[in-house]
Amino acid sequence: MSQEYDESPRHARFAAAALVSPLLLAPLVTVAAMLWARYESILIHPANAARNPPTVSRAISDHSIGDPFAQWMLAVCALQAFAVWRIAQALYATAIVPARRGARAGLMTLFVAALACQASAIVGLLVLSHYDSTNYSEIHEWGSYLLFYGNGVSIAFSGWLVWLADRRRDPRTPRIAPVPYDYYLQTRLALVVAVIGVVFGILFYATVPLERWDDYGFRVTFAMTELVLLVACVIYLASFVVPMYRYERYLLSRRL
Repeated sequence: MSQEYDESPRHARFAAAALVSPLLLAPLVTVAAMLWARYESILIHPANAARNPPTVSRAISDHSIGDPFAQWMLAVCALQAFAVWRIAQALYATAIVPARRGARAGLMTLFVAALACQASAIVGLLVLSHYDSTNYSEIHEWGSYLLFYGNGVSIAFSGWLVWLADRRRDPRTPRIAPVPYDYYLQTRLALVVAVIGVVFGILFYATVPLERWDDYGFRVTFAMTELVLLVACVIYLASFVVPMYRYERYLLSRRL
């Protein structure tokens, strides 16, 4: 298999690179848009920023920032949906199908749950980027819940699925393609995202006592933790680039 993979035609390599490009483009556009939104908010409202460092949600409540941000997020959602669809197909073929018969039900449950949560995260990103927190506070908050819970839970389930896949694989079933994940990388990144998510949840639900203790310090910490969590989630998506490239390249080579 390795020899056939190494000798794949050049156009198969280019096609594989094109198929996995959304795994890089979606995170890059997301991070660039978030950093730009916060930077523009600080430039436009320096007094407010000095008193209350802007989160992404507050930054995009200014329509001069929020409107272009919403357009960027349309592109991100399309790229992310395509990337998740390709990863899902690859995981099903390499993690669910080769699993031992008794383990397939549990793996399939994790698989469906991770997909459902990721779908809710994409919907949440669309909602919160198109309905600002000033004029549509309830809708924006609902979108935030969908995004953060959807991303956090889907990544946790994805890491759990990858962890179980290696342990539940039927040794009598030969691998038909390179696995589309890196076992050590994805399982550890999923744990990191989970820890950051727990910290963010504590800050979110313990706002009042923490503000009383140190108002400005809390606001800075909250804004930075939100940004770190969002960046960690998109880094997890980008971490599939290399194994997915190998997977796509192998499949294209076989077809050719």
